[in-house]
Amino acid sequence: NDVKGGVGVGIDTAYDYLLNFGFSTLEDDNHAATALGGLTNGVKQTEVCAAYGTIANGGEYRRPMFYSMVKDHSGNVLLENNAEPRQVLSTGAAYVLTDIMRDVVKSGTGTQAKFLNSTMPVVGKTGTTTNSKDLTFVGYTPYYAASIWLGYDRYDDTVKNMNNINQHAHLTIWRKCMEQIHQGLEVKDFEMPDDVVKMSVCKRSGMRASKGCDAYEEVFVKGTEPDYCTNHWQYSSYSDGSDEGNSDSSSENGSDTDTEN
Repeated sequence: NDVKGGVGVGIDTAYDYLLNFGFSTLEDDNHAATALGGLTNGVKQTEVCAAYGTIANGGEYRRPMFYSMVKDHSGNVLLENNAEPRQVLSTGAAYVLTDIMRDVVKSGTGTQAKFLNSTMPVVGKTGTTTNSKDLTFVGYTPYYAASIWLGYDRYDDTVKNMNNINQHAHLTIWRKCMEQIHQGLEVKDFEMPDDVVKMSVCKRSGMRASKGCDAYEEVFVKGTEPDYCTNHWQYSSYSDGSDEGNSDSSSENGSDTDTEN
């Protein structure tokens, strides 16, 4: 269905994406409630981590493995675990998702996962169920992805919720483990792919910034960039006599004449 600012993908397409991301426990969950975590059997943490690792890896999914090869004392291969990678998202879509999740750790609900002794970029997503019976975080850096769940392995009326514990405990554990893993690694940022473009966007309208807009930097997959904002440029053009960069015109009574940019 059409939605403001874009096109809704629909339940079936979203569900197919979950399967492509490697989730194996969603047989009865092709419904709207899945978007809010309304799952029949839940998901495995290894699969959650692999899904976010796919985003971190430019949209390429790799099946999680606990071993790659087992050899005997003579060097003969006894077991070999090969995983064929597959592209789930475009590199551009993966990078845009990464950019969106920067704010979760920078200034959102996952700030406690930010490294204390390094400027290594960390992005991710927190999750909390009703009454805080489950606390989770999945995050990644340009090097590694990791997920953590804090809660009880039983879910019934006798289990108390976790409102009385430190609600950031799982984030602290994640940070301490990941910061040790990253010791000695060079600080680097996520590399922006060629199919992504960065531009100034109007804070009010969400459109490409024009003169007079209060703007910030945003990234888009090439071909999805918004049109120029027509809400604010005319005010600055009155003051400096210029409407350079915009072909829209406005009468003195404030009514706009729509033209193409």
